[in-house]
Amino acid sequence: MSVAALRSRQRRRLENPTASSTVAALHYDPERLAHLDTPFVPTVRQVMTATSAWMVGVFALVYGLLTWVVSATGLYPGLTAGWQADIAAFGAMLVLVLGLVAVLRPRIEVPRFAPVQSRDPVRWAFLGGFGSWAIAHSTLPMLWPLQDMPGEQLAAFVALNVVEHALFGMMLASFIKSRRAALALGAGFAMTFLTLWLVLRVVVGL
Repeated sequence: MSVAALRSRQRRRLENPTASSTVAALHYDPERLAHLDTPFVPTVRQVMTATSAWMVGVFALVYGLLTWVVSATGLYPGLTAGWQADIAAFGAMLVLVLGLVAVLRPRIEVPRFAPVQSRDPVRWAFLGGFGSWAIAHSTLPMLWPLQDMPGEQLAAFVALNVVEHALFGMMLASFIKSRRAALALGAGFAMTFLTLWLVLRVVVGL
């Protein structure tokens, strides 16, 4: 229910009070409801805390639990082999993201009541991240091309990355609202993460 609908219902109760609505009518306070129209704007520290929690949660789910399940069940044997590079690349990515948040201080508005947000930024952030990852994994010589993977391995690997980029897309969409910016942010996030992983895995040898 929207704030406008809530106000309308309470006004009707005031104009036509009944035994069941008397208590609610007595508690009607326009000033108390007015703040519901004003979104909550978290501090930079709160944004950094939420971003850290979300990124750690996504990493634990995708690179920890789901990757282990896919490898242990034989859908993609050996997928956990690069866990050192996974952890190191994620740690570097987390520091980079938090550093950018601290410097850029993005303003994020969180609706206080009945939030109805457009899913467009999430979709475009996901498309940017997943699309750039798919292109890179099909063209870069140091990666196993997607088109050369056996069916089961390809399905499991793509599914893992769909989950990863969808969840990271939800986070990235909080920072930006336009489609183009969300697409670019998703692609930039994915390519930076992949570049860090390649440097640590291929160059450093983790």
